[in-house]
Amino acid sequence: MPKWLLENSLFTLQNPPQSPFVKGDFTLTPLTKGENVFAKQERRGINDSFQEGSKTLVRSNRSIGHINFRSQLSKQTKTFATFFVMSVVSVFLLFSCASQPTEVATDALQSDALMDVEVTSTFIGFRPKLTGKEIRTGYLFYPGGLVDERAYAPLCRAIAAQGFFVAIVPVPFKLAVFDPFVANPVIRENRYIRFWAIGGHSLGGAMAARFVYQDSTACKGLILYAAYPDGSNDLSKRGISVLSISGSLDGLATPMTIENNKKYLPAPPQTRYVVLEGANHAQYGNYGKQNRDNDATMSYSEQQRRTVEETVRFLNTLK
Repeated sequence: MPKWLLENSLFTLQNPPQSPFVKGDFTLTPLTKGENVFAKQERRGINDSFQEGSKTLVRSNRSIGHINFRSQLSKQTKTFATFFVMSVVSVFLLFSCASQPTEVATDALQSDALMDVEVTSTFIGFRPKLTGKEIRTGYLFYPGGLVDERAYAPLCRAIAAQGFFVAIVPVPFKLAVFDPFVANPVIRENRYIRFWAIGGHSLGGAMAARFVYQDSTACKGLILYAAYPDGSNDLSKRGISVLSISGSLDGLATPMTIENNKKYLPAPPQTRYVVLEGANHAQYGNYGKQNRDNDATMSYSEQQRRTVEETVRFLNTLK
C-alpha cells in the first residue's frame, strides 16, 4: 500500500498479505517466461482493484476530515458563544451590583455660579469659578470598588471649592484594578495643572498607590481614604508625600489593617496619618451602607467635612 495512503488514512492495514503480483507501490512484476496473457490480465485486474480501493479510502478519509473540521468549528463556535454570553452576564451583574449615588450626590453634579462641572468620557471635573487666582493644583480621584463614581461628587466638589481642579476618574467595570493608569488621559487633557495628587477610596486608593508605584514622577502626592498599598506596591522608599485618612469604625479597612500596612508607606512626617473617630468605610461617598461595614457614630456631613479639611491642607503643601 502506498506510504502516503498509510500516513493519511484513518485505517491501518495490519499484516498485509504478501502478493507475488503487487509491490509496495502497486507496480507490477514483469511477465515471467511461459506466463500466458490471461494470467497477465488477472494481475492487471487485481492491480486495478487495489488502486480503485485506494482512491475510495482517500475519498472516505477526506470526507471524514471535512466532517471532523466542521465538528471542530461548530464546537469552537459554541465555546465562543458561551464565553461571550457569560462575559455579558458578568458585566451586567457587576454594573447591577454597583452601589448607586444618592440624590445628594447627583445634585452635586450640577454647575452653578460658583462651580463649573464638566462630564466627559474620561472624567467628571470640578473647576471653581471666581477664585481670583490661577488653578495650579489638581486632584485625581479613583472611586471605590463597585461604587458608581458619581457617589463621590459631594466630597470632590467641596474639595474643588477651595481652589483646586478635582477630577473623578471612572474606572473600567467599576473596578480600578482593571486599569490603575486610567488617570493618564486626564493629565494629558489638563496640561495647565502644574502639580497633581492622585488618590481614592478603598480599592480606588490602592490602585492610586499602584499608579504612583509605577510612575512616581507624574504626581506629587498620594491621598488614601480607607486604603493602603500592599507589598507589591511598596512605596516606603519613594519620595512622594502621602495622606492617609481612615475611620476608627471601618469594618473593611480596619484600624489593624491600616496599621499592619504602614510599612509599605514612607515614614512620618512624609506620610501623615489621620484617624477619624466614629467614622466608617462607606461615608466618604454618598451611596448608602456597605456590606461588612460598621455603623458610624459620626454623621455623613461631619466625616466628609473632616476629610475635605485634611485633604485641602495636604494639597496646599504640594509644590
